[in-house]
Order: sequence, then structure tokens, then C-alpha cells
Amino acid sequence: MNYQEIKSLFPSSSLQTTNDHSPDDIAIPVEAGFIRIPKKELTAREEELLTLLFGKNKIDKEKHSWYSFLFENKSIDQEGHYRVIQIKLSTSDFPLKELWIEEIKQIFPNIVDFFFTTETTAFLVEKESEDYLSTNELDGLFLALDTDFNVSTRLFVGSFHSSQHKFAEFFSEEQTVFWETTTNLKCKDISNVAMSFYSNENIKASVLLSELYTMWLKKSEMCEIIPALWNNLGNLSSTAKDLYMHRNTLLYKIEKFYSETGLNLKEANALFLGYLLILNFHHS
Repeated sequence: MNYQEIKSLFPSSSLQTTNDHSPDDIAIPVEAGFIRIPKKELTAREEELLTLLFGKNKIDKEKHSWYSFLFENKSIDQEGHYRVIQIKLSTSDFPLKELWIEEIKQIFPNIVDFFFTTETTAFLVEKESEDYLSTNELDGLFLALDTDFNVSTRLFVGSFHSSQHKFAEFFSEEQTVFWETTTNLKCKDISNVAMSFYSNENIKASVLLSELYTMWLKKSEMCEIIPALWNNLGNLSSTAKDLYMHRNTLLYKIEKFYSETGLNLKEANALFLGYLLILNFHHS
């Protein structure tokens, strides 16, 4: 059951990305977050039924401290840069599910937490390292896993952020982006969906995009290079000529930027995201 179906049954319900609901409400975990329903709108029988139906995925909060950090506005004592990979499974019931989970943990040696909020919605938290997997690499790995375990998955690969700086707020926006964008891509990240999502949003109000600009581009020479690349449709030779720069020097700077940020400016979506960030946040 999704939010729209529950909303039709309980018109006073609302959807939120965090689980910090009032004791006067009942919270139902769904793919996109938590549906909050005021208990005063429910009969005792309805409240009991909803609890039975949706209370199966009890999170061990001592074991999964990142759940409380991401969804309940609690603090966390783990410092460093982390990303959250959201995983949507086609079914909760497939053979060898526990083995699938173990395979996931083997793929990510720097995993710090992994938990389900619903039977088909999982969240993986990974600490940044030099050998982290790109979105394209994850796409191939999960395609192989799907074949091996007879299940279908979709992923949203979050960006790396400091755990001590608005991490839960950035994650909340990433969660919204994931569930509100429609694409045939198996594995997507912010560069894949920025155009479709933020074209209907107030971009300058986005805390996530503002932070990505600060991390990737503020005080960076790429603020000059990216617009030139955009104006030349990604053509390196024409861009180098406009910038009075050797083509190999330009290529080196682009590849260095990719290794530092994970944003591959050779890809159209990534180039668009970089240009979008500069257009909205540079000198603002």
C-alpha cells in the first residue's frame, strides 16, 4: 500500500521523510518515508489493524544508530564523510535473501550500517574511501546480483557528505528526489535526475544543491571551465580553444575533478548538474 492509497482512506494523513511524529499520531513506514495519521481520526480497531499491518519492521536502534540519525533527528558519534544508497526491491520474498544481504556487505567493505524500513526498502550507509564504487559500477554489480538471486532492484546513490554538517537534511532531500523522479535507469544519482526534478523546484531553496556547489565548485577553477564546456556541448577541443588551454591540460583537470567529486563532466547529465550549480549559486 502506498501513500496515495492510504491518503484516500485517511484524508488527514500526511507524508514526511522523518519519523519524528507526535505521540498523538501513528507513523506508517512506506517507500518514500513515513505516513503520519492523527490517532484522533482513527477508531481503536483501525489503529490496532494499522499497527499489525505496518509494525513488522521494528528497527533495533541500538544496532542501527544511523536509522535514528537519519529518521529521528538524533546525533551520531561517527565522524567522516558518508553516503546513503537507497535500495528498492521488487519483492520482499525471494530465495536466499539472507545470502543476498551478505553479498551486499561484501561489495561494500566500508559499510557502516544497513537496514530495512519496509520489507522492500533498504538503506546502506557507506564511509568514503579512495576505492568507492561509481554509479556505473554499481549498476553493473546489481544487475548481476538481480540475475543471481532472481530479484529486481533500483538504487539511488547519494553523494558523500560530512556526518557533522546537515547530513540528515541532505539525505532527506535525496530521499525525496529518489521517489519523486521517474526514470528507466536502474541505478541513479543526483546528476541523472537533477534536470527532471529541479526543473519543477525552486533550485536556490535546495539545501542539497547548495551544499554540492560548496563542496565541489566554490573557489574552484572549474567554475570557469564548466560553463565553457556547456557552451561547447562538451567538446574538449573547442572548450580548450576558448579557454586558451591545451586540450590535454583541460582533460587532466576534468579527470582530476572526477576523481575528487565523482562528477564525470564527460557525461551530459553530470555536465548539466555542474552548470546548474554554477548558474544558481556562483556569486549568489
